[in-house]
Amino acid sequence: MSILTNIRKRVWTAAAGVALAAGLSSAANAGILAVVADVNAGGTSATNASFYEAVLGDSSTVVFSRSASQQTGTLSLYNSLTGVTATESAAELTAASLSAIDLLVVTTGFNSAISYTAAEIAAVSGFLGGGGSVLMVTESSSSALLDGYNAFLAGIGSSISYTGFRNSSTSPTMTAESTTLGALDPFRVSAYNTLTGGTAVYNAPDGTAVAFEDFGDAGNGGGNGGGNGGTGVPAPATVLLLAIGLLAASRRRAS
Repeated sequence: MSILTNIRKRVWTAAAGVALAAGLSSAANAGILAVVADVNAGGTSATNASFYEAVLGDSSTVVFSRSASQQTGTLSLYNSLTGVTATESAAELTAASLSAIDLLVVTTGFNSAISYTAAEIAAVSGFLGGGGSVLMVTESSSSALLDGYNAFLAGIGSSISYTGFRNSSTSPTMTAESTTLGALDPFRVSAYNTLTGGTAVYNAPDGTAVAFEDFGDAGNGGGNGGGNGGTGVPAPATVLLLAIGLLAASRRRAS
């Protein structure tokens, strides 16, 4: 067997291995983002608990960023589950601090702003891209505050956004849509904002109150998994193009 043939085989074997690893890595690092547009729809409701537990999944370490605010019921729900530790933290969000947790909760009181620096938003984006999950629970009647929520969502690479409409009356209990989150109990909301983008989890006649994205599945309304700081895995097609370049280079060296 010639030296050139050996080189070609090694290049294509290595490329195939990298492509397979890239595909497996993308499937394994499947962080999810869930957005709830009603700050009163916490985990204290017996029916709502199934949704919050589905978002938790097999996570064991949960941090409520800044504070739990109106989500103290959800904080208590998580701490009541075996093997789960949920805490509040006012600390700055960094890649290092996020690497120690599984689920980040971003929330604030009604008509209150969320305040994160560009560096923190980039860290959250990387956290999602690396397999971490984020739960966001915010609601407002102010267009300026909704713009702030949307800026955060866009910054972390999400396609979910607040429409600007708010249903100001208490709505009936919503039946869950069919999603990859599994079988969910009905969800009870009070007044709520409506959402667009991602995958609807709970809908009412006025619009979507709860949505989610699977950052490991671009075909399921998933985000880009990279946003402003995530480290994405090259697509297999990209890997093969690199392999072709390497093969061409090896042919030139051998000739």
